[in-house]
Amino acid sequence: AEMSKRFQTRTFENFVCETPTQKAAFEKAKKYVEDFEDHLQTGTGLIIAGHGDVGTGKTHLACAIANDLLEKGYPIKVINITRMIASIKEDFKIKPYIDVPALLIDDLGKETGTQWVTETLYTIINERYEAMKPTLITTEDGIEELKNNYKVTVNGKEKNRGRAITSRLIQDFIYIPLTG
Repeated sequence: AEMSKRFQTRTFENFVCETPTQKAAFEKAKKYVEDFEDHLQTGTGLIIAGHGDVGTGKTHLACAIANDLLEKGYPIKVINITRMIASIKEDFKIKPYIDVPALLIDDLGKETGTQWVTETLYTIINERYEAMKPTLITTEDGIEELKNNYKVTVNGKEKNRGRAITSRLIQDFIYIPLTG
């Protein structure tokens, strides 16, 4: 899964629910894992959004999902968006992010939305969307903020490419707000 050492220990069992929002998020995340065979068939993704809050447990909950899926034998790749972009810049290989049956991208929106980053991310998200492969996302912000992270200048004109990226993410997904 290429999950970092810190997050290999994040499970549902050690996720602390202190608020009703965290409890609801926990229940939705557990249900996502329970129904994962269906999600593999339909390509249903998942977005855990913090709406501007940090430290709410978004990554913990997402890694709990990934660890549970791994335990059940489902292949999933887990990567932070900035590490993914750095890796692709180094070797120019995007197929590992497209081909894996399930992909968890942590902290989407933390990267700088340059034209190259935007095109690369769109390619990965679009290829996964067309192949109906579940993509799981954590983001500090919400969908609207993500859209605005990918404004680029093309031929002297500003274009918002984030609309195309987010439209692919939200076609068939489960949304989990996790604030606090």
